[in-house]
Amino acid sequence: MFQIYKFSSKLIPWSKALWDFLPAVIQKQIFNPSESRGSFQHHAISTEVMMGDLVKKELQRHKEEGSYNRHFDYQTHFLGYQARTSFPSLFDCDYAYALGREAAALIQYNLTGYIYIYMATLRNLKEEPSEWIPYAVPLLDFCTVEAKQGVYRPSIPESNVNMNDAPFLRFVAHCDKWAVKDETCNPGSVQFGGAGSWNTTLSLQIEKHDYLKRIQLLRDELKAVEKICLPGCDALLVYSAIAGVEGVIELRENGIKKKI
Repeated sequence: MFQIYKFSSKLIPWSKALWDFLPAVIQKQIFNPSESRGSFQHHAISTEVMMGDLVKKELQRHKEEGSYNRHFDYQTHFLGYQARTSFPSLFDCDYAYALGREAAALIQYNLTGYIYIYMATLRNLKEEPSEWIPYAVPLLDFCTVEAKQGVYRPSIPESNVNMNDAPFLRFVAHCDKWAVKDETCNPGSVQFGGAGSWNTTLSLQIEKHDYLKRIQLLRDELKAVEKICLPGCDALLVYSAIAGVEGVIELRENGIKKKI
């Protein structure tokens, strides 16, 4: 608490008034250590506790004024994940079953090593479940090594949104309208039958019609690689290009043909 007091004493009057307004538990949580990538832990701030505390203080003020004579207490619950999800659909069920079956296959074939730990995933989700392609990716393929406070630790970097992909272009075309109008699609509380029960996400529906565009993008990228990897270029570029092409060939020969 000494650190918090030392911090608050240096605030300007307006900021200090706002700081003093916050409950002690929120003040303490603001000083929580940063995430592994240095980001502030917004999810660790118990705003639900702050709301309950403010309501309790307000009711206490009414009690002192004689306009409230009851007892108030509260029990909070973190609804972060529930608030971000919808009710499950048949697509969600098929997706969960497919990942579970693939995970079982990885265990059966001992693909759970200490170094090469694999993550089960699926491709071609825009098609029917019978056309989905299961494959496993070593987690090390996602990792980079970053220095945090002088210590090198593996971490999975953030993935930026491709602003040329069809889902993002759809968002750009509608964002002004969506800012003032709600067009959320929700078939209802029970989605295991009737209209919408087989709906996939909007992004998958859009990407289903984006296949040929991606093929053309691949061709353009290959032409760019061909121009970059000319005699005299950095050897690292050549090695990276070869590794990428070999990865595609290996996936074609092993990953797609040998479906789990």
